[in-house]
Amino acid sequence: MAACYQLVFCVGPRCCTRGCPGDLIDQAARVRDADPALRGRVHLGTFDCLARCPAGPNVIVRALGKDALDPGEPGMRDLDGRHYWSVDEPMLERILREDCRDGRPIEGRHQRY
Repeated sequence: MAACYQLVFCVGPRCCTRGCPGDLIDQAARVRDADPALRGRVHLGTFDCLARCPAGPNVIVRALGKDALDPGEPGMRDLDGRHYWSVDEPMLERILREDCRDGRPIEGRHQRY
C-alpha cells in the first residue's frame, strides 16, 4: 500500500482573513473522495495557528507512512512536513494530485516546516 498523508490546515484568525480554510477543507474532501488513488490515503486536520500568518492560507502535508488509519489531531511536535503557503483552490488540487497522489512535492512552492 502507498504512503498516507495528512493535510493540516491553519484555522488561525489571520489565515482566515486571507482565505477560508473551511472552503479549502471542503474542496480537499471532495477531490480526495472523487479520486480512488487518494481515498483512504489522505486525512484532513486543522491546527489553531501555524505561525506563518503573512503567508496564509497555510497547509502542511505530513507523511504518515503506510496504513495510517486515523492520525488524530496533530500537536506542534507532530507538524514535521512540507509547508505550502498562499494556498488557493487550484494550488490545493495540485498539492493533492502531485504531492499526495504522485509523491512529487511541488518545487518552489513548499518549505520544510
